[in-house]
Amino acid sequence: MNSISSIFRPRKLNPALLGKTPKDQALVAMWQRRVEEGLVGAATTFFHHATDGLGEADRYRNKEWGEANKPRVEETMRWLDQELEGRDFVAGDTFSFADITALCGVDFAGLFGISIPADCTHLAAWHARVSERPTAKA
Repeated sequence: MNSISSIFRPRKLNPALLGKTPKDQALVAMWQRRVEEGLVGAATTFFHHATDGLGEADRYRNKEWGEANKPRVEETMRWLDQELEGRDFVAGDTFSFADITALCGVDFAGLFGISIPADCTHLAAWHARVSERPTAKA
């Protein structure tokens, strides 16, 4: 029978997608936010404003604002490319939630024509590695 304290005790997950130590958790949270803002947010804005989006004809769109976000996606990809030089994962030495979000962001942007720039070799290598993970293929 479980005691109250065992119900609220954090479970140890392997891998610890949100980080194992408080410092690792802070790094994952920081990188998660950076990827959300620069990559996923900008890609979503481009999608909803500069494309037909989900096809909602009566929804407000600002094509100029959407187009302004496309370079932001590419700038974030270039920045991530530089950050990934010399390391395998976005937030440090292990695969984390930041990698999952970045993979989704890169793949989402690719669906409507924003590909990893050709000069982003580190980002492309990271993308290939994480895309081969069994969970990425699911």
